[in-house]
Amino acid sequence: MKNRVAAIALISTCALAFEASSSVKTSLEYDKNADFRAYRTFAFAERSIQDPYWASIVEASITGELKKKGLSLREENPDLVVSYNATLAMGETTSKVYSSGVAYSTGTGWTTLAGAGLVTVRDLPVGTLLVDLADPKKKELVWRSTASTEVNRNASLEAREKAVSGAIAKMFKGFPPGK
Repeated sequence: MKNRVAAIALISTCALAFEASSSVKTSLEYDKNADFRAYRTFAFAERSIQDPYWASIVEASITGELKKKGLSLREENPDLVVSYNATLAMGETTSKVYSSGVAYSTGTGWTTLAGAGLVTVRDLPVGTLLVDLADPKKKELVWRSTASTEVNRNASLEAREKAVSGAIAKMFKGFPPGK
């Protein structure tokens, strides 16, 4: 009974760790010499997402985040130019579940099978979104953030939209730097 409870606890722990690893991972880089207080307007430049529906979701989310930070959209002569790129690639996840030992009866006594385990390898699609903010006057990149996560192919359209918007919100959490 104790071994069964321990095995269930181990499997539950692995499932929780897998859930945590599937969350959005972000990174942030920026020019430490840039004066982010001087940036008040932005416009979109390069748009790598060809699907107009998903491009509109990404742009609306980026626009919403930048507006929260006090910037406004201005197509002509902006202070910042926004470009983004999205990719989908196959990643590999390995799950391992090991038992500390299983006792079983052979009919003539008890014996132990130590180190029994299960290893599974799955190919998972991983989506990555890269957002760049550049100073058009200096022609320099001043801020870059990336977000990546496993893509759930079975999720509803609403859930996928929410995931994209949530990832972008997490990306812009550190914008502007120094605040």
